[in-house]
Amino acid sequence: MAPPSTQPGDLIFLVFGRKGPCVLRPRKTGDGYDRYQLVGELYVHGIMDGEALDSAPKEETICLF
Repeated sequence: MAPPSTQPGDLIFLVFGRKGPCVLRPRKTGDGYDRYQLVGELYVHGIMDGEALDSAPKEETICLF
């Protein structure tokens, strides 16, 4: 279950310090850095209690705006 404003191309991220996964929208900027807009939290069965962290592909630092 995702926020009503979720669109095709939005991404699901596990954000450390948050209770559940988040929907982020990629935004290109002219400064050469990728930015992400927080759309909201969502429910994904099977990863709400940290299960996905055991098999997470990588850790990445991103900029939210």
